[in-house]
Amino acid sequence: MSPEKTKPKQTKKKRTHKKTKHLFSAKTFKVGGKITGKFLLWDFSGLRYICSKIRPPLETERPKRKPATFFLWVLGIYSALFGIASQRYENRVDIIENRANTIFTQLAIPAMEKKALDRIARTQNMGIPQKPYLLKPGTVFSSLAGNEGRYDVMAELLKETVEDRKEKLAGVNLIFARLRRANLNGANLQESRLDRADLRGAWLDMAKLNGANLEGADLKGAWLSRTDLKGAMGLKVEMLLKVLSLYKVEGLDPTLEAELKTKKPDLFEEPDYLEYLEASERILEKAEKKK
Repeated sequence: MSPEKTKPKQTKKKRTHKKTKHLFSAKTFKVGGKITGKFLLWDFSGLRYICSKIRPPLETERPKRKPATFFLWVLGIYSALFGIASQRYENRVDIIENRANTIFTQLAIPAMEKKALDRIARTQNMGIPQKPYLLKPGTVFSSLAGNEGRYDVMAELLKETVEDRKEKLAGVNLIFARLRRANLNGANLQESRLDRADLRGAWLDMAKLNGANLEGADLKGAWLSRTDLKGAMGLKVEMLLKVLSLYKVEGLDPTLEAELKTKKPDLFEEPDYLEYLEASERILEKAEKKK
C-alpha cells in the first residue's frame, strides 16, 4: 500500500494593496537622480499640500480615499483674510475719526481755530482701504491689495464744518479740499488756498475770493454770480467756461472776461435760479457716471 501523498499546505497570501503613485509624486520631478527646480517649487511652495486637500492620497491599509476637505480649508482661509481686511479698515477709520475729533475740539478754542481749519482738507483726503464685505470676495481681496479710497462720511462732516465757518476762511489752507455742492454763499475766502479743490456745484454767490489761489480747482457747475475775484490767481478760460454763472462778477481779468463773453456770453446774463439749479444737478450726475 502506497503511502498517501500528503498535499502541501497552501498558505493564504495576504492581500496587500500597492501604494498608488500620486500623479505629482516627488519622483516625477527627479531627473537622473537629481531634484529639479520644478520639484522644489512643488514640494516647498505648499502646492502639494493643496492638491492633497482636493484629491487625498489612498490609504495604505485599505484602498479608500479620505473625504476631500478642500472647501472647508478654503472657507477657513477666506474667513481669516476677511478678518484681516476688516481690521485694517476699522483701524484706519479710527485714526481718521480721532483726527477729526481733534479738529472739532480745536475749533472751540479761538487761538487754535485757524490751525484746525487748515487741517480739514488733509483729513478729508486721508486714504482708507476699501471696505470689505463678507459676501463680496472681490472687495476683500481688493482691500488687502492696498486699493484705497476716501472716508466719505467724515469728509462730508468736515465739509459742513467749513460751511458753518464760511465767514472765517480768510487765508485758510484748503488745498485739495472736498467742497462739492458746498454752500459758500457770502464766504470770506480772501487769500485762501483753494488749489485743486473740488468745488463742483458749489454755491459761491457774493463770496469774497480776492487774492485766493484757484490753481487747478474744479469749478464745474459752480455758481459765481456777484463774486469778488480781484487778484484771484490760477483762473483760466477753460475753468470758467464750466461754471453756471458769472453774473455781476467783480474783479475778473479784462482779457479773460472778453474771451468768455465771446465764447459763452450767457454766463454774464441774469440767471434763472431754478433752471441753473437743475443744470447743476445734471452736470454733477454726468460727472458721477463717468467715475
